[in-house]
Amino acid sequence: MSDDKPVVDSESGEEPKIAENKKPSNAIDAVSDEPDDDADSDASTTIVKTSTGVEVDVTPLARRVEHKIAKLERTVTHEGPLPPPQQLQAYDRVLPGLAERIVSMAEREQNNRHAMQRVEVEGGLELARRGQRYGLAVAVLVLVVSLILVLTGHEVVGGVIAGIDLVSLAAVFVIGRLRSD
Repeated sequence: MSDDKPVVDSESGEEPKIAENKKPSNAIDAVSDEPDDDADSDASTTIVKTSTGVEVDVTPLARRVEHKIAKLERTVTHEGPLPPPQQLQAYDRVLPGLAERIVSMAEREQNNRHAMQRVEVEGGLELARRGQRYGLAVAVLVLVVSLILVLTGHEVVGGVIAGIDLVSLAAVFVIGRLRSD
């Protein structure tokens, strides 16, 4: 119809009537379109009276529309580096070999991630080793200086420097153990 006026019965001049919550004797299952003898007694039905006076049950149509809308509103979530197998198959139907390319891309990305993690761990270990080497070199140098001071007649100064050096080394090891626990 071109205008938005409701349909009016030509004989009575009335609009079609809609009756709610009537239980029809032959309810239709919205999914299978098969008669459902044990339909819920509280199921909502919609009866429309046409302009010719015929009452029509539009409940099955309404249920199918609701079912289609429910299907459209369904959301699917997926976590992981690869799409689900059904989606990979769909990609392969669109462009043959695309699923293999997607899997290959995920494998390359995983290899890259592993290589980056390996570099990070190895870099941290190398940094720790270098710090230990420099710490040992400084400690030995301070002990050599304190030994030279003791041998040249400055026993007190040499002893204090050696004592501070040894206490500092012990503190570093104790603090390191406390942090690791």
